Amino acid sequence: MSKNILHIISILEIWWAQKVAINLYKDFEENFKYKNYFLSIYNKNDFKNENIKYISLNEKKWSIFSNILKLFYRPYRVNKIVKELKIDLIISHWEESNFISIILWILNKNLKVIPLIHWDIRKNYKWNFIYNFLIKFFYKKKNIFCVSEELKYLISDYYKININKIGVITNYFSWKFLENWTTDELINDWKIKLITVWRLVDLKNHIEMIKIFNLLETRKFHLYIIWEWENRKNIENFIEEKWLWKSITLLWEKNNPIDYIKKCDIFLLTSKWEWYPIVLLESIYSWIPIISYNTTSWPNEILNNNKYVNQKIEWYKILQNWILVEYWNIESFAEAISFLSKNNHIYNELKKNIDKNKYFFSKEFILKRWLEILQWF
Repeated sequence: MSKNILHIISILEIWWAQKVAINLYKDFEENFKYKNYFLSIYNKNDFKNENIKYISLNEKKWSIFSNILKLFYRPYRVNKIVKELKIDLIISHWEESNFISIILWILNKNLKVIPLIHWDIRKNYKWNFIYNFLIKFFYKKKNIFCVSEELKYLISDYYKININKIGVITNYFSWKFLENWTTDELINDWKIKLITVWRLVDLKNHIEMIKIFNLLETRKFHLYIIWEWENRKNIENFIEEKWLWKSITLLWEKNNPIDYIKKCDIFLLTSKWEWYPIVLLESIYSWIPIISYNTTSWPNEILNNNKYVNQKIEWYKILQNWILVEYWNIESFAEAISFLSKNNHIYNELKKNIDKNKYFFSKEFILKRWLEILQWF
């Protein structure tokens, strides 16, 4: 049966979360033959050349107070678009967009809504009142979807929501945005190349990573950090303070990090928490081993084929294709890097095992799940 689907997200910028949404839109168009539209709240659009049916409310980010007022005006504007395009189903990404979906569902009970929760909604205190509204008036009454199993159990337990009302639909890896970019900035020497990719915000914990790197024999390693955000100056100052400029390269605003990842030896992640980041799937598809803190769901779920297994890690533990490190233990993290760099047989074994789990994060596998959900709706 034909469906008109509206995908809603706060803003279209070149972040991997937004690329997940764009990939979903394109793959729906290509594989399911539904008529899809894409709507963003704010007026930033870095995908002008993408072949998408794009609509924007063209809002600007102002004060929190003005945005609160807009929260109740936006659904009115979007409702006019929904009626004009005869939308049957809305898929919303992130809580600001989920708020719009919920108001629209209240206004029109025939409209189907799939709100996608991408992270632990307790973490964003700025919008707590929105989350309380969502949970009280919608999340407990309708089916919702999370991007990981652990997030599902967390939301069910903390907010007392029936576990059967929460589905899981994970992110998947797609080559759609991977173009040929130059990687000339990589230094071609004998050093072991370490790499991390993400926004330089506090939760990504990059200062912690540099502290770990400083514990290594830095003459044997080189660390590459890709992306840019508000902590750039703090990162630069910390690197200068530790005299590490010759051993750390900052690669700003690289839209296609996978070409860099493929040319490095080990991927590092020290985030305080994560919920299924695409960059880890990129590392798996680049065939390089990963060392990470054992924080929230994604390490265990990826290792266990999308099954949440709560396991305590003491010091560090060599697993199928990863090394997981006890959270907040920088000495153990540095030791794990040194161990992997000195043991070629372990390194090669980890690389060999990477292929075993790749299917569970592929477009083919996840789109089958999406087709089941769309048919159910």
